[in-house]
Amino acid sequence: MKIVKAVTGILALLTMVSPLTAQKGGGGSDVRLRVTIADRSLTEDYRVESDGMGDYVDGVVGVSARLDRYGNLIVNFHADPRTGRQVHFDYSCTTSATCGFPPAEPPSGLQDRAYISTVCREVGTGLPCSSPGIQEMPDGTEQCVQLNWEFTDVFGQSWRNGFHRNRDLPDQEGTAYGVVTRIDANTWTVEPRVADCQGGNMPGIARTFRIDTVRSKVVYTDFGTFWLPFKLTLTRITN
Repeated sequence: MKIVKAVTGILALLTMVSPLTAQKGGGGSDVRLRVTIADRSLTEDYRVESDGMGDYVDGVVGVSARLDRYGNLIVNFHADPRTGRQVHFDYSCTTSATCGFPPAEPPSGLQDRAYISTVCREVGTGLPCSSPGIQEMPDGTEQCVQLNWEFTDVFGQSWRNGFHRNRDLPDQEGTAYGVVTRIDANTWTVEPRVADCQGGNMPGIARTFRIDTVRSKVVYTDFGTFWLPFKLTLTRITN
């Protein structure tokens, strides 16, 4: 592992609170969501799974799940400090063909305060977004997005998994984009799968960082890449 970056605590806090500052535009309406995290099965080897307690629904048991007015997915699985849901992460595979015993760090298992967010593919490059917001996508289309999974472990340690998400994670080379597919007027899927927009990136691959505060500075420690395939189904809440 290697320490890759340190910034002032104030700058890091501003970045964490407002991940969309680089994305202009918006003006649409939020879309409240029911989120289904697919679990491992005989046919699908997902490495990010649910807590086994059903769908994650906006406004229920401390979950906040929406497409925001900028057209990005924002899901806070523990938005209410009094309650929330967990998400399961499995770090036993560095590639789809290289699996073993999960390391002590990053920690595998059910994790608290999980959070997932996306921005368009161009954020951080100086270019405008070339694709519509997720809720504006035509039926049957797909796009690649930068995607980030975060969580806090039982020791209060924060972790971040970047799927080509360049927000304060410097090395995203080879990691997968999240691929958003619009199924119909009320349904989307999100997964780091094979897609034309992936280019040469490896499906399912994320880069994992531990986040520490040292002498009022935030330090990111790079633990390398892991195979973390997942699939989310997003369903619009219409009532």
